[in-house]
Amino acid sequence: MALPTTRHAPPVPASAVWRLALAAAGGTCVANAAWWMQPLLMHDMSQVRGLGDFAAGMVLTVEMAVMALASVVASRIFVGRSLLLLSLIGLVLAIAGNALALMAPSYTILLVARGLAGTGAGLGLMMMNSTAALFLDPDRAFARLSVISIVFGMVITGVMPMIQHVPGFSSPFAMVLLSLLATVPAVALLPSALVVRASEPHPQQAMARGSGYRLATLVVITFLIGCASGTMWVFYALIGQQAGLDMAGIDGAISMSVFAALLAAGAASLIGGRLGRVVPVMIGLAVLTAAIAVLSNHPGAMAFRLATMANVGALYFLTPYLFGAAAAQDPSGRGAVYVGSAFYLTGAVGPAFGGLISTTIGMEVVGTATIVIAIGSAFAIWWLERGGPRHGQDFAHEGPVMAFHAQD
Repeated sequence: MALPTTRHAPPVPASAVWRLALAAAGGTCVANAAWWMQPLLMHDMSQVRGLGDFAAGMVLTVEMAVMALASVVASRIFVGRSLLLLSLIGLVLAIAGNALALMAPSYTILLVARGLAGTGAGLGLMMMNSTAALFLDPDRAFARLSVISIVFGMVITGVMPMIQHVPGFSSPFAMVLLSLLATVPAVALLPSALVVRASEPHPQQAMARGSGYRLATLVVITFLIGCASGTMWVFYALIGQQAGLDMAGIDGAISMSVFAALLAAGAASLIGGRLGRVVPVMIGLAVLTAAIAVLSNHPGAMAFRLATMANVGALYFLTPYLFGAAAAQDPSGRGAVYVGSAFYLTGAVGPAFGGLISTTIGMEVVGTATIVIAIGSAFAIWWLERGGPRHGQDFAHEGPVMAFHAQD
């Protein structure tokens, strides 16, 4: 199949578009496998392996930080290299890291193993963000990937109790390993001609200064929103107990919040770019702010249940539009990689940040800070959309064809 070499080339066949979509779905599963399993991994390392809460938390922090860093670094140093090759290398590293974690004889080896797994997941994250940025409506593409990620998380966390009594599969690292193996066929569908592209500002901004500041603004917004929401997520059990719920009630509230995230991401995928970005972002920020304000101020049982659903749901409604805004600013996909990495970095920073606040200032300050963050973020998105490319203008998106380059 002859692949187009310029962004003005005719669209590629529908089969290639489906290959892109399935490969991106595989990439998002690679990037999210360990994140969805974090509660079970934390319990396994802290209680079963006897590492203690702090040491176990550091393992998760290292993995998430390495994943976010690897995604950004790879997008810069592997320009022109095959995304398929890098994604498969990432899968090998992630699989090897999880296999090593299963039999790690020491804490040091376990840290190395999770760092290796994080590096591999980072390559999958870069591929996912780079590929999703190519679609006609990147906001909708990212929202659909969020739906896939949530369903994937529900499946692997639901399957884990069914296999944990099978010899060799009692550790949640085994479940992560199996889930990564399952993604290989999808990732392998990525067209081999797709390469990592250099940063390429939107044509409307090609002569304008400050495009880097626009992406930096989106990175900061995403990081702050993710930290605010993630800090609450880490302390759901503690807040729920203070609200008078037992562990069964807390588990039920968390399950409902995941279901709310699925509905919210589904809503974003249906809306896509029909309302632009400003209106959905304003709605999402308003709901997120209200939820965090409730959670940070000693809610009752019913308020806790509703706020947990609103917090996670609003986050998964917001992020596709933040990723889509980055794709509009830099259609090469690198902007989306930066913003995506900032989001996943909150998985490393959020727990430590929340613990520091809880033991020093008090969780109430998170609600106040979120109001400030929401106002600043709303103004920034309005400014970006007012002065930048909007839906239908994203790098002449005739389809996901711009990044294809015929190989010599």
